[in-house]
Amino acid sequence: MLFREFERLQHQHPLLRAEVDRLDGWVGEVIRQDAHAVIDEQALSDLVDLRRPALRALLVELVNIGAFDTVFFWHCPNGAGVCKEAKRLSDFPDRLECDRCGQEHWFNDAEIEVSFVASDSLRVQAREESGRR
Repeated sequence: MLFREFERLQHQHPLLRAEVDRLDGWVGEVIRQDAHAVIDEQALSDLVDLRRPALRALLVELVNIGAFDTVFFWHCPNGAGVCKEAKRLSDFPDRLECDRCGQEHWFNDAEIEVSFVASDSLRVQAREESGRR
């Protein structure tokens, strides 16, 4: 399946056509299983055979053209897991009381992880494709 957004990316980066095709296929499989799955950047890096900075650049482009949405995770600095999730970095407060460890944490970029999820557009395209099968 070639999502419209990935097809556009292939036209913008003809030298990465095979990598974008593998990325498209993997993302299609993931969102058919779970439409709201977080895209695993490390798994993608291994599959697409791109170093993480190059892959990250493609993922950012896919966000810019509407294929992915970003999700930010604030990890508890005490190792207790994710203490807050947001769609935008600016949605995080300066401080929060961690529901994981019970302590108060001040915002720190080092504790933030950015991830990607399929946009509504990709989910609709995947649903339409599944309906045709």
